[in-house]
Amino acid sequence: MATEIPRRGAEVIACAYVMFGIATFVVALRLYVRLRMIHIFGQEDIMITVALVFSLLQSIFMHRQVTHGGLGLKFSTLSPQQIVDFSKTAYLTIIFYNISLCATKFSILFLCIRIFNVYRWRKICYGIIGLLGLYTLWVSLFSIMPCYPIHSQWDPTVKGWCFPRVEMWLLNAALNVTTDFLIVLLPIPALVALQLPKKQKIGVTLIFALGFFICIVSILRIPSLIKASKSTDPTNDNSGIANWSIIEVNAAIVGGCLPTLKPIIGRIFPKFLSTLQTGSHSYFEHSRGANRTATNTHAGNTGSRTTPGMTPDYSNPLADEDDVPLRKMEGKVANVHVEITDDTRSEVTTERSMDRWRKDDV
Repeated sequence: MATEIPRRGAEVIACAYVMFGIATFVVALRLYVRLRMIHIFGQEDIMITVALVFSLLQSIFMHRQVTHGGLGLKFSTLSPQQIVDFSKTAYLTIIFYNISLCATKFSILFLCIRIFNVYRWRKICYGIIGLLGLYTLWVSLFSIMPCYPIHSQWDPTVKGWCFPRVEMWLLNAALNVTTDFLIVLLPIPALVALQLPKKQKIGVTLIFALGFFICIVSILRIPSLIKASKSTDPTNDNSGIANWSIIEVNAAIVGGCLPTLKPIIGRIFPKFLSTLQTGSHSYFEHSRGANRTATNTHAGNTGSRTTPGMTPDYSNPLADEDDVPLRKMEGKVANVHVEITDDTRSEVTTERSMDRWRKDDV
């Protein structure tokens, strides 16, 4: 049964579709960049698309919660059918909220693996993916089965058992914020370690650090969550948590897409990002050449020496790092075995991965 739309309910509907519209626009830009400009479509893009689909479902059922469930009205004024509709739609929107957020987090982690293609960073990313998988499993089970039997949540005639609502909501909120900070902080050490001029480093770091906004939204949502969990007038008081949940889901999607929009951002603000294409390339080559020791394999020597008259040939950016051709100044090529330390390998691979990102190859 449709009902009048109160002011608070109208605010929820407006928030839902405006935020979803923004997220859809940003995801569309992302897919254009990935499919048309750099011709890459990976796991991270699949997960962000999944997140957008569940954001749409959240918006649709938030709308229904207002029009059929009486969200924004006094609970005492609702009919029995409205109370059932409110409980059912609230149940579904919580599921869609959690799935969308988790899909966005997986997308960000898969993107970090693609950009920071270094063994130790991949290990850290996969470790966090494992933790996020456990969190996703837990929060999904709790969202789907907050009560047993499930329909006892909206049917007062059915006796059932439910998790303690306040404690579980706060626990999930704390875990959500914790995973947010883990993911946002993950790329910062690699970005700080880059040997870039100050302005370039600030530009790159800002693109990734905008994820802190999502953490702030997650924290700001907690007071409205506490209010809703203790409310005796849920339909009137839940509009705040509805708005914050919508903002959080869609802001996370937007934040997860920003690093992939660099080609378009570079076209709109060329001065802001143009130095990222060339500014660190000279350092990249210098750091590789300065840390390598050439070994004379033709004479069977085990001692290390620097081959006079030769320079490393890095014309192939994907050449194997342990067997780099050396180019004589006259133009001839000689192959030598190259020894590098683990620290140098990590530094070179990190820099190379970021160099590919700066050139829009990932």
